[in-house]
Amino acid sequence: MKLFYPFFVVVAVVAMVTLPTRMLAASYSQNMYLGLKSTQVAQLQQDLAKDPGIYPQQLVTGFFGRLTLQAVKLFQAKYGIWQTGFVGPLTRAKLNELYDNGSTTAAGDITKGVGQQEGSFLIQKINANSVDGLWYQKYPLETLNGTPKTITVGDNIGYACEGISEIVVSINAVNQTVTFHKVTSKPPLGGCPL
Repeated sequence: MKLFYPFFVVVAVVAMVTLPTRMLAASYSQNMYLGLKSTQVAQLQQDLAKDPGIYPQQLVTGFFGRLTLQAVKLFQAKYGIWQTGFVGPLTRAKLNELYDNGSTTAAGDITKGVGQQEGSFLIQKINANSVDGLWYQKYPLETLNGTPKTITVGDNIGYACEGISEIVVSINAVNQTVTFHKVTSKPPLGGCPL
């Protein structure tokens, strides 16, 4: 069966980025497969890219295409997991063990670059006074397709209903970094909307 993904080719060319340092995300909790687009796929790509023998392309697009499928199979082979390319419970457990993708639980500053994600915001371009990216809505219904969004200093991209505040505190266009101040507290009564 021959697979052809013209959309992936466009995404790969547009989204070529340098390998980011680290993306903070919750542990892998979602099955991932060919054709899926999500923030966890972007985290997966970033973690797989740490081993050039597994994912030498180092593309962090959030789209699970042919290159990601190939990298997942190489990862599975390396760790003795059946090589299906599907990221299920066994593969997720190994990823969580190796990359310890725990979430931040206290106040602190987090610096991110192009291709990295903070919360539900994937950074695509850092300008002098703003940051362009994709917003992956979680509430009331989670979206798999990001919506273009521009943020500036002072914007809060956290989810108050989860007890998370993530405020943009600085934008450095020269170094291509954005610093967020993240505070995690007890969620309010009632939580997030359904």
